[in-house]
Formats: sequence, structure tokens, C-alpha cells
Amino acid sequence: MGSSVFALAQPELMGYRQFFAMNTQIRVFATTPDAPELLGAAEHVFHTVEQRFSRFLPSSELSRLNDRSGDAVELLLKDKNEPVPARIVDTTAGLTVT
Repeated sequence: MGSSVFALAQPELMGYRQFFAMNTQIRVFATTPDAPELLGAAEHVFHTVEQRFSRFLPSSELSRLNDRSGDAVELLLKDKNEPVPARIVDTTAGLTVT
């Protein structure tokens, strides 16, 4: 019995963007005609997440939380405009969000 090789069509690359975020070099590729908008939106998402959760940026929410170890803090779990009150309690099992 002979073997058959199926070639999968590769989508045409319509654009890519390279940038630095989250302490690493990132490349994002797009295969649709609206590539410039999509690539810009993708980069924006990476930088937005980085601003909130980077341990390398002193102004990030994560860095501020780490700096307040043992203190009660308010976390913004959804959006900066929709605060969700939370109290971090140090327990023997770790951190408990209440």
C-alpha cells in the first residue's frame, strides 16, 4: 500500500508585528486583510496586561500588591472602573481572598 501525502494550504501572511513586552520579544502574525488593525489591537492587549500584572514594572498592580505584603489591599479584578473589594489575609495555607 502506498502512502499519501496531504498538503495543507498555508494561509497567506498579511502582516506581522514585533515588539517587546512582558520582558520578552513578541511576534504576532496575521492572515487577514485587516492585519494592521488586528496587530495593533494584539500589541495593545499585551501592553495593557503588562501594565497591570508585570513584576518588572514598579507601577503595575502586581508590583504594588507585592510591595504591600501582609497589608489589606483592594484589588481591581475586572476593570479599573469597576473595583471589586477584596481583602488579602495571610494564613498558614497562603493567601486567601475574601
